[in-house]
Amino acid sequence: PLTPHETMVRISVLVASALACVSGAAAFAPAGLPLGLARQSCRTGVTDVSMGKNFEEKMAIVGAVKERLSSSQLIFSTQANGMTMKQVNDIRTTMPEGTTVMMVKNRMFKRAVGNSQFEVAKPTAVSSSNMWIFVDSDIKGSISAFKDWKKKYKKETGINNGVLDGNLYDDKQVMAIGELPSKQELYSQIAGSIQVLPSKIAGLVKEAGAQKTSRAIKLAFAPDA
Repeated sequence: PLTPHETMVRISVLVASALACVSGAAAFAPAGLPLGLARQSCRTGVTDVSMGKNFEEKMAIVGAVKERLSSSQLIFSTQANGMTMKQVNDIRTTMPEGTTVMMVKNRMFKRAVGNSQFEVAKPTAVSSSNMWIFVDSDIKGSISAFKDWKKKYKKETGINNGVLDGNLYDDKQVMAIGELPSKQELYSQIAGSIQVLPSKIAGLVKEAGAQKTSRAIKLAFAPDA
């Protein structure tokens, strides 16, 4: 049997561990998620969004995910099994502004994407632990950040699936989408084309004018038939 002192020490350690889990979960809770609904798995070291203790809490989680989906152009997922807190923290901090990393239970995710352009992702929400990346605008930057993160930690699993404009894509297709020019790159290309266009038109007009002048001179000096 433990002495009273040993018992108090053991209780203190257990309480400290529980508080560490709660504080870690709060740090990784997605924006807008009600306090107390995020939970860290101390066994795996990965933040998870719990099932909720009651119906109201579950609906609050679904509402938070729906709100995040409303501004997302692209979402994609990856296996979260075996991730450490350092890896989770790293992928969240390296994503560009406007991109959010969340872990949501499959049942609540399916409910959140219902009747939206992301509903096609329902059949993919079957893994025991999925990490979802919600991208507002910087699609190329977000996929590039994921590729760098995967390479850094030598992750064998890549992207499970992704949804863009109501279409479901696999790993290779999502990666291919990430190779497309970003909006900023397209804007730069268009701006460059607009700047080049007036000079090309001026050159063509000048060339056409010179040709007309040359033809007029030839006609003026041509011998009478």
